[in-house]
Amino acid sequence: MPAMTPPWQLDPWNLPADLRKIEQQWTALGEILEDPARYELRHAATSGWRCGDQAGHALIAAFGIARGIERALAEPERDRDGKREDAAVAVLQSGIFSRGRVQAPERLDPTGRSREELVAMITPTMVAWSSLASRADTLATSTGRFPHFLFGYLTSAEWVRFCAIHNAHHLALARDIEVAASAGHGHTHHI
Repeated sequence: MPAMTPPWQLDPWNLPADLRKIEQQWTALGEILEDPARYELRHAATSGWRCGDQAGHALIAAFGIARGIERALAEPERDRDGKREDAAVAVLQSGIFSRGRVQAPERLDPTGRSREELVAMITPTMVAWSSLASRADTLATSTGRFPHFLFGYLTSAEWVRFCAIHNAHHLALARDIEVAASAGHGHTHHI
């Protein structure tokens, strides 16, 4: 197995690699959420969200994606004919989201939750994704779909890729907040 890239970097699109990447990302997300000082770090020029908000949003989204994939696996005909938007293909292939272009849906906004509530979500989210990873063959062939608010209807395998990309995007933002916030303050960044 090749060495893993940092959790904020994506590798070429490959379902087993994306599942391993998501597993790797839990540690980085958890470290941010569990450390009150890191959680509160801000750098307005990088993002309006704190470091912890980046991690919390990624976790909330990952949990919702896992639940959606479970429903799609349980109902293989679910939205099978739903169309994927062209914009999804470029993101899924490149593994990159543009920064600052899209606002998260309100239901995925972490700012209304406490750090403790987000920390409590880590284990259920990891368990849900571990269950999905144990069914990689089923994920790869599943035809059930469910919609993303911008990218249209994605298959389970596409949602796995999306989750890995989304987590990496927010971990990169958290890393950049830490680096920028610590510049000139004698701190070292943790990510």
